[in-house]
Amino acid sequence: MNSFTLALSTLVGTIVGAGIFGIPFAMVKSGIIPGLFYLFLLGAIICLLHLFFGEVCLRTSGKHRLVGYANIYLGKWGKVIATLTLLFVLVGALLAYFILVGEFSEIVFGPFLPFSSTIFTVLFGVCALFLVLSGRQLITKIEFFTNILFIGAIATLLVLALPHIKNFEIPLFDVSNASNLFLPFGVLLLAFAGFEAIPEVMSFLRDRNARTKLDNVIVCSSVITGAFFLLFSLIVIGVSGLATSPDAFSGLVPFLGQSIIAFGALIGIVVIADSFLVIGNYL
Repeated sequence: MNSFTLALSTLVGTIVGAGIFGIPFAMVKSGIIPGLFYLFLLGAIICLLHLFFGEVCLRTSGKHRLVGYANIYLGKWGKVIATLTLLFVLVGALLAYFILVGEFSEIVFGPFLPFSSTIFTVLFGVCALFLVLSGRQLITKIEFFTNILFIGAIATLLVLALPHIKNFEIPLFDVSNASNLFLPFGVLLLAFAGFEAIPEVMSFLRDRNARTKLDNVIVCSSVITGAFFLLFSLIVIGVSGLATSPDAFSGLVPFLGQSIIAFGALIGIVVIADSFLVIGNYL
C-alpha cells in the first residue's frame, strides 16, 4: 500500500478525535464569523507547529519522542517536564477515551448484547492493547481502513441531513455574551493537535525507506482535517441551528429521529479507536 496514503491516514486519524463533536456547538455559541476565524487561524498555526516539530524529528538522528527531543535539546530539566506533561496528558486522554468508547458501545450494541458500558470498555481495552503491542506497521494499516469508515459515515450523515438543512438565523457574532467569542478557541485547539503522531509517521516512513516527504503529509493532513471539521459543523448547524447540542448529535434527534444517536455513537467509536491506537503506541 502507498506509503504516503498510510502516513496520511495515521496523522489524520490521530487529529480527528472526540474534539470534532464540540465544534458545531462552539460555533453556534460564538457566532459563525468567530468560529470560522478560529478554524482557519488555529488550523494554520497548528500546521506550522506540526511542521516545526517535524523538522526537529527529521534533523535529529535516531528514533525519539517528545521526551527524547526535550532531553537532547533542553537537558535533564526539559526531559522531566516533558515526561510529566505527557504522562498527565496522554494517560488522561486514554482514560477519557475508555469511558467514552464504553458509553458509545452500550448505545450501539446494547440492544443486541446484554453488557454494561464497563464490560464494553474492558473488551475494547483488550483488543486495543493487542493492536498497540502489534506495532506501528499494523496500526498504520488499521488507520487507513478506519479513515475510510469515517469518511463513509460523514458522507452518510450528509445524505441524511440534506433534506433537513434549513436557513436558521445563526448569529454572525454573539453580542449578548462577549465571553462566548472565545469559546471555539480551546475546542479547535484540542481538535487540531496531533503532535504525538508526527514521530510515529516519521519512523514509519524511515522504516519503509519511503520517498514521501514528512512536510507534505503534515500539510495535507491539516487541509483534510480542517475540511472535515468545517463540513461536519455545517451539516450539524444546518440541521439543528440554535438547538445544536454540545455533543452535536442530541440536537439532531428532533429532525433526524432517535436513531441518529446510535449513528453518532458509532462514528464516535471509530474516531476514538483511531486516536487511541496512535496515542497508546506513543505512550
